[in-house]
Amino acid sequence: MDKKQVLSAMETDVEKSLADFNAAAGELLNSTYIIVSGKLSKLLQSIASSRPLYEFLAENTRGYNFVEEFRSRQFRDESGKAYIDVPTEPAEQMRFAFCLLFAIDTGKLNVENLLHTFYNNSDANTELRDFCADIVKPFVENLNAAFCASSDARPSDEGDAYADVDDCEHPQACDKDNDSGEREDSLTQSVRDAVSRLIGIIASEPDITTAEREDLLTVCDAFSTAVGLNEYKAMRVMYVALKTLVTGSPAYSSMEEQFSDLAYLAAGLGIRVE
Repeated sequence: MDKKQVLSAMETDVEKSLADFNAAAGELLNSTYIIVSGKLSKLLQSIASSRPLYEFLAENTRGYNFVEEFRSRQFRDESGKAYIDVPTEPAEQMRFAFCLLFAIDTGKLNVENLLHTFYNNSDANTELRDFCADIVKPFVENLNAAFCASSDARPSDEGDAYADVDDCEHPQACDKDNDSGEREDSLTQSVRDAVSRLIGIIASEPDITTAEREDLLTVCDAFSTAVGLNEYKAMRVMYVALKTLVTGSPAYSSMEEQFSDLAYLAAGLGIRVE
């Protein structure tokens, strides 16, 4: 495909572009450590396939020296823990976050090393959630704001440059009610943590075949995403699918206790688990 063919195949509608981008962002923000690479690639693909988003970010990062910027923003706190001083100004944050995500996706930065170094925690999924809160969620909000803010958009009480929903040209794409990055309540988080623990068992269980493992991980991911987005019908469908796969697995005994815990917590969200 030459450049002209590539451009002609790209999405040109801003609302559709943002809807696709936000859907991919929701999956990344609600993903687990074991599948984060695929979700990150999907987010970047939503940008690459959109002419408005691609051209905006290409212009926004023109001449930007990310390698030097990344080096200059690495610090240690008083206890010696490493952290990244992420830019707070929206345009600068978008440049930095986009280049960081691109570096991870292209293998120039190792996501495991990045998380363990700058978001160090005994639980890899906690590291991922902290990374998403620090890098991904502000990037998603800032990019939406850049396209959705009207000329007379008002700044928020905190002085953000984010658009007010009422001032947005494309309210469906920017609906704050659909913001999958919003803070989860403790029960929802407990369910998703239980899924993560189940994923850990699935990933390490030698009696599970490669094909069965792939099916289990895919359904676990879909269930966790549905829980994070509070989509009841999808939660119910994915729970039933997961129960069928787990109880029918030759490795059921190794998953039984963790799945029982998951079922108990899921019932608390109103999911029929019988």
